[in-house]
Amino acid sequence: MQVEDKNGFSIKYEKNLEIKKDEDYPLKLKKSVKEIIQKEGFTDNKITVRSIPSDGGNCLAKLFEININGKTKEGNKNMDIFVKQILSDQMLTMFSITDAYIKEVFAYSELLKIYDKLQIEAKIPYEERFKFVKCYEETDREFIILEDISKKGFTTPDRLKPISLDFAKLSIEQIAKFHALSFVLEKKHPDYFNRKVKCQKHCFTFDEEWNKFIDNFCRISMKSLDHEMKKKVENIIPKILEKYPDYHLNTNTLCCLCHGDFRSNNVMMKMNDDLVEEVMLLDFQIIEYSCPLNDLFYFIFSTTDQQFRKDHLEDLKNLYHDTLGDFLMYFDMDVNDYFPRKTFDRLYKERLDFGLLTAVWFLPIVLADHDDAPDFSSQSAAEMNFKTDGSMKGRLEGILHDFIQWGYL
Repeated sequence: MQVEDKNGFSIKYEKNLEIKKDEDYPLKLKKSVKEIIQKEGFTDNKITVRSIPSDGGNCLAKLFEININGKTKEGNKNMDIFVKQILSDQMLTMFSITDAYIKEVFAYSELLKIYDKLQIEAKIPYEERFKFVKCYEETDREFIILEDISKKGFTTPDRLKPISLDFAKLSIEQIAKFHALSFVLEKKHPDYFNRKVKCQKHCFTFDEEWNKFIDNFCRISMKSLDHEMKKKVENIIPKILEKYPDYHLNTNTLCCLCHGDFRSNNVMMKMNDDLVEEVMLLDFQIIEYSCPLNDLFYFIFSTTDQQFRKDHLEDLKNLYHDTLGDFLMYFDMDVNDYFPRKTFDRLYKERLDFGLLTAVWFLPIVLADHDDAPDFSSQSAAEMNFKTDGSMKGRLEGILHDFIQWGYL
């Protein structure tokens, strides 16, 4: 169906997707798209709007795809835009979605552009840089407007399946570069770093509502386990409530700017035949100044199974630190001055149980059933109940067995 709205937009609504009528396309977003059209020099255009089901992959935003196809003075032109619309904080009281969006707007509109400038000044070859998606200036605290790289062949891995080794390697290289750029920014622009980066705290409020949320999600984790494993998870819950906040809030250790939600669903990949050739990190809503190992453990224990860790964890651990050191060399910085290997190994051992604590409450979100994903916009997190995928039991048991073997349980 194609209609003309009151602002003169020619809009085509796809029958097989969620948008059915004009009011589903917010007026403020229409105005932003109109500004983009004017800046891009369109003389004639048609806009196609699609609302994207989250399918359990995104709990905190309403998503849109917008295609602009038309003519400019130079000829035919086609643009693809991806939009995230903020949702209400109402049902998620211990997590500020407003703060999360402020963080992401800061990341895309300001911080990542500074990182790009630092990489250009250091003359880092394009293929070796930390890469990120283009953000349009029309982005604000309600709509984050990005280039839609899915139309350039980028896809998101299936969150229900363990990741491939090539995807893991490229993703860990990117997070190491992201961390390295934090060290670079702190060295080159300390005043800015102290004002804008060091103040980035975790979005969770660790209060009684958080305690109820954790207890509920741990109970969801336990559903698929046998009696013995259920008892182990029950024994872990007090440790999550006691230790987990400190892992985020205590900055009396080696810290840098972290992604905060580094998992496969927040990394887009481009395939070449059967191998991943490029990845880009997305979703900077939970950036925080904390220990960089938080990101590494979060990624490993939310995206891999036991066999993968047995085969590749040590190599990926080395890859992270090697990449960090190699990337800092572009800026004439020695990794031993910022994150020495001895410090890395010590913190790795001291903080490894962060992966366990995170997995126990977070895996239900990662492995939520496609048809029954949690809806944080309409349900209380402390009371919601949903189904998990059939792989939940094996993934969680594998993590528990690993930590038994490593001496943490």
